[in-house]
Amino acid sequence: MYEDLKNEVIFWAQKSEKLGLVVPTTGNFSLRDKETGYIFVTPHGVFREFLNPDDIVVLDINGNKVEGKNKPSYETPIHLKIYKNREDIFGIAHTHSPYAACFAVLKKGIPLIHIETFFSVGGDIPVVDFALPGSEELAKKSLKKLSNRSAVLLESHGVLTIGSSLSNAVLIAILVEESAKIYHKALQVGEPKNLSEEQVRALEKILKKSSSE
Repeated sequence: MYEDLKNEVIFWAQKSEKLGLVVPTTGNFSLRDKETGYIFVTPHGVFREFLNPDDIVVLDINGNKVEGKNKPSYETPIHLKIYKNREDIFGIAHTHSPYAACFAVLKKGIPLIHIETFFSVGGDIPVVDFALPGSEELAKKSLKKLSNRSAVLLESHGVLTIGSSLSNAVLIAILVEESAKIYHKALQVGEPKNLSEEQVRALEKILKKSSSE
């Protein structure tokens, strides 16, 4: 059952690997079905290039398995925590893209120096303090940081993005990596300048206008 949704998870997980956001068996991806509320998540430890619909794990919002022969991703608790507390979120991507991961291991957030970061993330990209992978502590800390952002860095770990769909979450992960790359390169030649409050307010007006049209 749910072949289309399972194939959607597979497509974006494989696409993310092809784009260099993750390497084999690392990171994880999920979506929430708007009709059933079920969570479709990538399995633990399976090479993405060999994924088929039977490999995708289907869970209810409490983490009970509905379908699937594999164990769900080790990071599933963080996905469930977000879905339980954010009714507007229907896709989550956890990646280890190299430029963003550089700042994650430095525990250095990515400041708001580029307008695309504002439109994709909502502001700067903060760092979630270290907590063990798959732990309730990491889930709570991440949820708090995501209250007004669509992406965070996980200290010594990687990137977590949320979106209105899985495709949206993956797009945000791509843009986070681009922002990290720009910041990294800018640091090599000078001190990047943060967008001013006035500039941010102007961008907020643009965003508000576009969302109302």
